[in-house]
Amino acid sequence: DLAPYADGTDPEAVADLVQRHGFPLVVKQRRGQGGAHFRVIRRIESLAPAIAATPDPVVQGFIDEEGGEYSAGVFSAGGSETAIAFRRRLGRTGSSWSAETVDDAEILDYARAIGRASGLCGSANVQVRKSSKGVRLLEVNARFSSLAPARAYAGFRDLEWSVDLALGRVPELPSGGYRLVRFHRFVHEMVDEGSGFAPVPEWNRWKEPKAEPRRAGWALIKRSMDVALSFLGLVLLSPVLAVVAIAVWIGMGRPIFF
Repeated sequence: DLAPYADGTDPEAVADLVQRHGFPLVVKQRRGQGGAHFRVIRRIESLAPAIAATPDPVVQGFIDEEGGEYSAGVFSAGGSETAIAFRRRLGRTGSSWSAETVDDAEILDYARAIGRASGLCGSANVQVRKSSKGVRLLEVNARFSSLAPARAYAGFRDLEWSVDLALGRVPELPSGGYRLVRFHRFVHEMVDEGSGFAPVPEWNRWKEPKAEPRRAGWALIKRSMDVALSFLGLVLLSPVLAVVAIAVWIGMGRPIFF
């Protein structure tokens, strides 16, 4: 099922949508990214200005997220298909900031149905909400998701399968059974399989070179010297700082003695 919608350039269709669905409504760009030109409209007087400010606008019934928002990956090739779903939370850039795999048959069946209806060959990203009225489509992206690393870690390796397709090979697709993980985007991507979040070594760009054993003692001495010199500098600067503070106080017209 789809949320009711209307072409934003057709005033009659928009008026009919308002009559049938009421508010709130969503005005968004037909083709966009990162939530650009996305507005939730709650009053009739805000609708026309939002449509006018949106390139190639679509007006859609608002979909509540009573059961959460999900990003589902679907891959089809050679008559086979497979899907994986993450319940997610978006960051400011519109990409998934945190997510966890879910084994939700309703979400997975809906995503597979979208893939079959579109004649999908390769990878697609299906974004849905589980609303009070059931699963509803937000959008379909014929591209790799920002969750591609987390999907690959869980076993859904759609980037590799896409390379196989490009080389004329038909990839062997698993039917399911993907690893259950939680994912969080920080300085780099973190995953949790039940024992707490930790970086995946293969993904970590910020690896520090291991210190050579013979230099470990020198590193400790150097660190101690740095701390001692910092303390000494603070002691030596204290009188200077006191004089500066007094000068500022006098400059403000304050008395030195009370």
